[in-house]
Order: sequence, then structure tokens, then C-alpha cells
Amino acid sequence: GGGPAPAAAAASDESELRHGLKVEVLRHLAESSPVRAVLACVFGMLQARQKKLPALEGAAEPDGSAASTSVDMADPNEHELMAFALETAEPYGVLHRWVAQQQRAAAAIGAQAAADDASAEGADEAVPWREWESV
Repeated sequence: GGGPAPAAAAASDESELRHGLKVEVLRHLAESSPVRAVLACVFGMLQARQKKLPALEGAAEPDGSAASTSVDMADPNEHELMAFALETAEPYGVLHRWVAQQQRAAAAIGAQAAADDASAEGADEAVPWREWESV
């Protein structure tokens, strides 16, 4: 009898975390605790992005040239998650501004990665994130 061993349960929890957040689960959590749901949503997206960053940091080809940094930084449902976080945080001014700041930071990182890809391919186009510096 008895359920899975503790190590197996921990491994199961770990695999659940790797599959990302589900908006349906967050909506259910938001019914009782909207602030916690927003924090869980944004924290989960930040964790997913942080796990993908090492692939970008050491990216170089054996000959010393830059490797392609086109690793997809966005979770497939990240846009939906961010929209949920912004909508749910709206009644909480400071939280809403923080979520919007995280969204802008994620966009800047994505634009930088795209710019790095373009310069690695020899295209010296304008860097999209520079226009945001004056905002």
C-alpha cells in the first residue's frame, strides 16, 4: 500500500513545475487570493526564463564566433499569462506597475536577443531596445 516514496513525489513535483503554469489554475487561485495568483504567475515566468538564460550566456561556436541566440525565451502561453497577471493586478496599483515593468523587461531581453542574432548574422540594423531607453 502507501503512495509514492518521498523521492518519487519530489521528482513528480519537479516535472510538474517544468510544464509551466496553467492559466486555469491561476484563475482558480485568484478567486481566493488575487495577489498571490499574480505573484505566482510572474515568478513562474521569471523562473522559466532564468532556466533558459544559461543557454544564451555561454553561446559561442568552437571557432569563437557568436552562436545563434534565437533560443525562444517565451513560454508558449506567456502572453496569456502576462495578460492574466496585468488584468488581475489592475486593482493593486503598485503590483500592476511591477507586473508592467516585468513585461517591459522581458520585451527588452527579447529585443536584445533578436538584435544579437541580427548582428551575429552581419546585419547592423538599428537596435530596437534603444528607443525604449528614452521612455
